[in-house]
Amino acid sequence: MIVFDLLTWWYTTAWFEVLHKVQLRTVGVLETFSVALLARTLVAPFRQIDAGSVRGPVGVQLRAWFDRTFSRFFGAVVRSVMICCGLIGAFVIFALSLAWAAVWLAIPVLPVFGLIVALVR
Repeated sequence: MIVFDLLTWWYTTAWFEVLHKVQLRTVGVLETFSVALLARTLVAPFRQIDAGSVRGPVGVQLRAWFDRTFSRFFGAVVRSVMICCGLIGAFVIFALSLAWAAVWLAIPVLPVFGLIVALVR
């Protein structure tokens, strides 16, 4: 009776908890890298102190435009690299967590499998 209860818990309640932890780990990595925020602000100026409008001669306005454009381009590159790192990290954590979930399913069967292998030899 207790073995049946243990196996019922192992393959129902505990299994869903393991899958929930897979989700939490993956979402945690995405939040650590702030992937959603970086994607929303992909072309925002990167650490630009004076991003406001500039008045003055055409040369000053052209330089300000170039500074803002370069800052946006540099920001997009840096944010893209961080988004890629976050997505790769999330994929690795997801794959490893799914591997653990597969091992979780096999753990109760391993003693029986070991006994069969021992008897066959």
